[in-house]
Amino acid sequence: MSLFYSKILKGKRLVAVIQKILILIIILVIGYYSLYPKDYYKWNVFEIAITSVPLLVYSFLFFTQKIETKTGNSYIYFISGFFIYLLSSTLLFTLGNIGLGDSTVKPLKQLVWKINSILYLIYQILVFIEWYKNFRKPQSIKNNISINT
Repeated sequence: MSLFYSKILKGKRLVAVIQKILILIIILVIGYYSLYPKDYYKWNVFEIAITSVPLLVYSFLFFTQKIETKTGNSYIYFISGFFIYLLSSTLLFTLGNIGLGDSTVKPLKQLVWKINSILYLIYQILVFIEWYKNFRKPQSIKNNISINT
């Protein structure tokens, strides 16, 4: 996703920063799992945070650039859905270890998971709208009419 954002965001400095952050994140994740290989199979809040927070920042930067330039609507539905879903899932996953053994927290956690599922569905709908409005191949009426001769 960082490469995607480096293509759609404007500004050479910003693109350079995104690419440097991407390399830093890759190094951090590889380094972390090299030092703690058993954590690969566990719930890892560190990984969730360092991979999600930059994407949320890039989404916010995309929105600010769209407001400033007011040009085109490409990717606006996709980024909107992605931002909403990623924000909610990041909060959900980073708070995932809280109250693991507490039975009073279980109904709340189930509600949060259901809300996350609904937000994921909204994200998918927005991806479809983005495709439909900006990327589908329009069909002409002439192509749909067959003339028997």
